[in-house]
Amino acid sequence: MTEIFLDNLDDTRLEPYRDLKRTNRTRRAETFIAEGRFVVERLLASDYEVESVLVSEKKRHLFPEEYLDRAPLMVMPHSLMEELIGFNFHQGFLACGRRKQNVVAPSPEQNQPSLLLACPHITDPDNLGTIMRLARAFGVDSLLVGEQSTDPFSRRVIRVSMGNIFFLPIITPTDFASALIQLKEEAGYDLVATVLNEEAESLMEQSRPAQMVLLFGNEAEGLDPRWLELADRQVTIPMDAGTDSLNVALSVGIFLYHYTRIAN
Repeated sequence: MTEIFLDNLDDTRLEPYRDLKRTNRTRRAETFIAEGRFVVERLLASDYEVESVLVSEKKRHLFPEEYLDRAPLMVMPHSLMEELIGFNFHQGFLACGRRKQNVVAPSPEQNQPSLLLACPHITDPDNLGTIMRLARAFGVDSLLVGEQSTDPFSRRVIRVSMGNIFFLPIITPTDFASALIQLKEEAGYDLVATVLNEEAESLMEQSRPAQMVLLFGNEAEGLDPRWLELADRQVTIPMDAGTDSLNVALSVGIFLYHYTRIAN
């Protein structure tokens, strides 16, 4: 185990944690920052590579002993920690992890059901983080996130996901359309577009295909026409008259509950 006490803000080992509120360097560096004791513990329990952990001196006694060999542990005074990251931080736990290079969704095992979510353009970090929690809760196999979406490994998304991102394969295809076509034509997935359209098929009438991809659109504009054209069917949640829409994360929860608990 490597445990280091730091009291110098100029130490280069602290660079990943510097000015977190004003920077988003982790996307370019292929790393990410996890914050909060519970989320950091989930990261340490996962198979992600962890470059370092930073803990406030007054929270050091809360660090789980079983993870002492997982990554270098840096401990520093709480006041210096807040000065380093650039905001008041009462939780006292941070960690720097390395992103996985997942660009292709895995093929389902023969005769085994598989459920994927595809989000080409989710821009709100709270929505994406909540979708990750829902995906894990309902047994989704992988989540495809498009380049137009918010960074799936941003601090906010990871925090809202409550660390569930570390146990859910995140696929970030460089060509989202090609990835969907490959899933449809080569792996045999049914592409189901979720829409707000009274003329679409009702969710209540749907059975679950063995291999399926659920596509969810942008919060304001829904799914782009190119994704609708690729889909095998368009499905909507039937709602009472006068209700114009639902939050996308709420919609994800309804669709997943139907396909995994009712239609399964």
